[in-house]
Amino acid sequence: MNVITLANASLIGTGRTVDINVAAGSSVVINVPGASDSTTNYSINVNGGSTNGDSTTSEAHDVLFNYYQATSLTTYSVVGSILAPNAAVTGNSGQIDGTLIAASFSGNSTELHNFGFEGPLPSASAPEPMSEMMTAIGLVGLGLMGRRRKRLSNKGTASARGN
Repeated sequence: MNVITLANASLIGTGRTVDINVAAGSSVVINVPGASDSTTNYSINVNGGSTNGDSTTSEAHDVLFNYYQATSLTTYSVVGSILAPNAAVTGNSGQIDGTLIAASFSGNSTELHNFGFEGPLPSASAPEPMSEMMTAIGLVGLGLMGRRRKRLSNKGTASARGN
């Protein structure tokens, strides 16, 4: 799993060509910041292959563009899936060779080729040993505090009976 977080959206914005090389068996997630972006007049190539409809490069299934802040996005040709759940996406010709997840989509000259993201994702990690140890220490401490309070409470009751 390769995760790339861009400093700003203009790094893959208007007029740029992005070439991504994906090793066999790996995936790429590109986090793109910003409330809006326009990918007009540029292309994204994966392992030398550009968008080409139903016979797109198989590595496109391993690429995900994550527009996590976007509320507005204009696209041109993209090889890979686009995750922009809060964005109104406008297709500006070209095609998307991947899955598009967005708040809405408009554009009558964009082809959508629904190739799902199939890249390997990291497995759920086990809790860190240090956090488990801290939890255990906290529980032991609570148990000791409860035991002390009970002992003090019993002493107070015994003193009250003795008077």
